[in-house]
Amino acid sequence: MTELVYGQIPGWDEYSLLDKEAAETQRQARDCSTWGEYARLAGLDWDTFVEECGQSLRDLRGDDAAAVTPETPMEVDWTSIAGSHLIGDLIQDARLAASEKLPSDLDYSEDPVLESDLQIGGSSPGPNISTVRTTDPDTFTRLESFLHEKGYDDFSISEGQDLVSACYQSS
Repeated sequence: MTELVYGQIPGWDEYSLLDKEAAETQRQARDCSTWGEYARLAGLDWDTFVEECGQSLRDLRGDDAAAVTPETPMEVDWTSIAGSHLIGDLIQDARLAASEKLPSDLDYSEDPVLESDLQIGGSSPGPNISTVRTTDPDTFTRLESFLHEKGYDDFSISEGQDLVSACYQSS
């Protein structure tokens, strides 16, 4: 089952669609207190993390990546590095994950509500990633019905404001 949630990102007028699993991981990334914890969340052992992200660590910390240990405090907020540093992109943005999970073989403009209210594509303010947005949250209810009508019964879309807020709140 593909579980998607929607809510308003703090400070935005639109509602955004998020992949629930990716959002949970993104929320956990915001809560990481050490670089080792973040590496584990990204699915990397420490040596691989340092090998792949050493330059990002140096850019962020201004020191030798070798001086960083798994216990070194993660002194930056994930949202400040997501989309702008390789190290931040180890955790996929939940909006992009939702966009990628929607079936690409469907013509969403077949449905008049989706055609007029659903926006799929680049998002601003940056980073410019593919997102699914609307100004009317009922559009996501219509999207779920449309997917089921087209035989995509393994999709669930529900309100998830608390999770959306937790993923994108300012530090």
